[in-house]
Amino acid sequence: MPSAILSSSALSELRELVQVEECGGDVQAFADLRLRPTGEKYQFSERHVQIYSELRNRGFISAVKLANGLVRVALTQAGIDYIHDLDAQERLRAEQARIAEEKRIAEKEADRKIQFRHDYRVAVVAAIVSYVLGLLTGLSGVLQAMWQALTQSPPQV
Repeated sequence: MPSAILSSSALSELRELVQVEECGGDVQAFADLRLRPTGEKYQFSERHVQIYSELRNRGFISAVKLANGLVRVALTQAGIDYIHDLDAQERLRAEQARIAEEKRIAEKEADRKIQFRHDYRVAVVAAIVSYVLGLLTGLSGVLQAMWQALTQSPPQV
């Protein structure tokens, strides 16, 4: 697990160096183009010299230091391992995020099913109660009519 903290520009440069190495490119030539963009022998890019110095100080590259720059840049195994470890951590974080999202979706679906079952049960109970109340209302009307018929005086003939 990487413990060194690099500046974003140093990390970006290290990633590019590792990519060049893994694609079979010439890391030395790539670094020379970065460090000496004009191609002049002793005119170094100050910004890139600072970046490569940071990488050298951390042990991610090896290089020979001159008065105002670096030459003979080579990638070390520590640099390659650092990038591979970062990539592995990123893949792990992405996998954990994917699993968490799938779990959240599954929980949401389970909650939706539980809510549907509840709503269905409420609807069934309401229908049954309405039916029973309707029967009771109708029955009470019939009973009331029968009571009135029984309590009225019989028709006179």
